[in-house]
Amino acid sequence: MTINQISKTYNTADKDHFNELKVIEKKDPNSGDTLKYHGFSLPDFLGKILPKNRKLKEVHSVDVIAKDGYLMNLPKGILLDSKNFVTLKVENAPPKGLYNKLLKNYFDWKPIYILLAPTTKHSLSSPYQVNKIIFNTTKVALDLRSSIPGLDQKSSALLQKSCLKCHSLHSQGGFKAPPLKAVLIRYKNNEKLKKLLKDPQGTAKRQIEMSPFKGSQKDLNDLIKALNIIREAP
Repeated sequence: MTINQISKTYNTADKDHFNELKVIEKKDPNSGDTLKYHGFSLPDFLGKILPKNRKLKEVHSVDVIAKDGYLMNLPKGILLDSKNFVTLKVENAPPKGLYNKLLKNYFDWKPIYILLAPTTKHSLSSPYQVNKIIFNTTKVALDLRSSIPGLDQKSSALLQKSCLKCHSLHSQGGFKAPPLKAVLIRYKNNEKLKKLLKDPQGTAKRQIEMSPFKGSQKDLNDLIKALNIIREAP
């Protein structure tokens, strides 16, 4: 643990230390099923696991890490919003688990499933199977080359300018749109990916808050290469 990070690994056994769980009923953001969730608002939950000598308002952002290593960075505005909910128990869940429409399979959400409320303009991806939480008390530096082998300086700059103002990647970037990896899973074909970048609304066939790429053809090709590296990266 460093001075600017506080790490908390969450184990299933820790649930025994929580009582008086709140219950909410809503549509699951991944499956669309109406379910009952038992847990706490995100700020209440983080306040319970944060060391007693620290306050949530001192935290700049939180990294939530899933069992498979997937990482999502939650900025301060999300952390303090009580509409976001941390699930420790799900009622009425199908035997196979919860269904993910994007990935087209069932998943086990345990030990933690964080339901992120949509904002007025954006629908946010809700991370599941979270078992580790890192509190960042200083701003996370944006340095893609250190976390993704194969990216050069130009590719990193293109990604930051074109994608990471809204999308997140490895705890870096914005939070107005789904994580970049989730988009790349859906658009595996480079031609479709190019169409999405040049004509987001027409390609997605719905109104989305995404601006078309306005760089040169060479920059577009370089960006596609960079996105392919990210798609294949662990």
